[in-house]
Amino acid sequence: MGPGDQGKSSELRRGKDQDPAARGQGRWSGPRDADGFWGRFFGAKHKLAPSPRFRVPGLAAYYWDGSAPRPHLVVNISETGAFLASPASWSSGTVLELTLQTNSESGSASAPPLAWITAAQIVRSTPEGCAVRFLHQDRERLQRFREFLKSLSGKELQR
Repeated sequence: MGPGDQGKSSELRRGKDQDPAARGQGRWSGPRDADGFWGRFFGAKHKLAPSPRFRVPGLAAYYWDGSAPRPHLVVNISETGAFLASPASWSSGTVLELTLQTNSESGSASAPPLAWITAAQIVRSTPEGCAVRFLHQDRERLQRFREFLKSLSGKELQR
């Protein structure tokens, strides 16, 4: 070290006790709770209430898993997610592009099948299938998805 460099090394070696971020006084300081950043951002008043679930006969989900896409039964669906009867064991957090489509057998032969394409994230996998959460891009897309759900002839499930 040169004669003018003696104080610089101590400035570069900050301990945890001197680092504002390590003490919780940094840019993202605040109480650390179970909800994490988004819970603090939206606050408790913005907790989502469970959406009503529907069973829609003939509704299938298609996704690419390395082989040709094939239909997977949608056991139930809501505006926030769905449960798919899928033999694949997906890891939580995996994001898929789902195509939700009604079978042509369930509707009239002249009517085209209804379809919706959306991103979905795996929430949990069970031996019976997997639960997904829909990743709606914005409010407009969510509103159009609600209209898609209304267009399906479904029966609301009792909780």
